[in-house]
Amino acid sequence: ESIYRQARKKLHGCQGPRLKILRRTELQLIWNKYIITRQYIIDAFTDKVFHGNPAAICILEQWPSGELMLNMAVENNLSETAFAVKKGGSYHLRWFTPGGEINLCGHATLACAYVILNFHEKEAAKVVFQTLSGDLAVERH
Repeated sequence: ESIYRQARKKLHGCQGPRLKILRRTELQLIWNKYIITRQYIIDAFTDKVFHGNPAAICILEQWPSGELMLNMAVENNLSETAFAVKKGGSYHLRWFTPGGEINLCGHATLACAYVILNFHEKEAAKVVFQTLSGDLAVERH
């Protein structure tokens, strides 16, 4: 059983509605030197928990393998799991479904921007993502 699955079982049902966060799961995963310090489950397009469109968000210091990202998406079993790595003044963003990587996902992009603007760069007015579909910018309102 993977360390990821073990951690998820221990934290299953951990809820803490805060702003628009469904679950803020604290995971310390070490897998081939890649550390994911937090995974967020965000409900996009709503202000109520268990409504809207959920996405898992992982903010990373460096890229893990595509296989690991796919395995995490499968484990999450949500329509999308987004992975972001900061490079310079923007973030590189990739989206995975349980079936594989996809080129674009609107609600997971907005969820990722929400996490970055509320937990990582609280003073920023906007975040820019570099993606397979081009640059995407999300501004705080």
